[in-house]
Amino acid sequence: MDAALTSPSQAYAPDLARRVGIVVATLRTVIGRGLYGKPYLYLLGAPLWNRLSRILKRFQDLMALLAAGRLPQPRRGPHTGGAPHPENLQRGNPLPTNCGWLLIALGWEVAG
Repeated sequence: MDAALTSPSQAYAPDLARRVGIVVATLRTVIGRGLYGKPYLYLLGAPLWNRLSRILKRFQDLMALLAAGRLPQPRRGPHTGGAPHPENLQRGNPLPTNCGWLLIALGWEVAG
């Protein structure tokens, strides 16, 4: 009887989480291989790797909640609109900040 109450998106959520996991694992592999020979960008590999892992974990948790039919309510409150904090703007940033730096560093493998 529970099968009749589930929506198509609830039924597809576990498979979507699995497929996104495969894509992220492949992307992590390509990034690791691409940054290996570039010592000036190699230190960015671990934070980027960790960020991808956290994004994947959050997505998988969200898909598990969707499959269970318990999506969280949207948050209400102040929104910065993506503006950086002034302290971060005043600090010198030694990391690459130009648009597309990862694409330039890794080449055609991550272009897709």
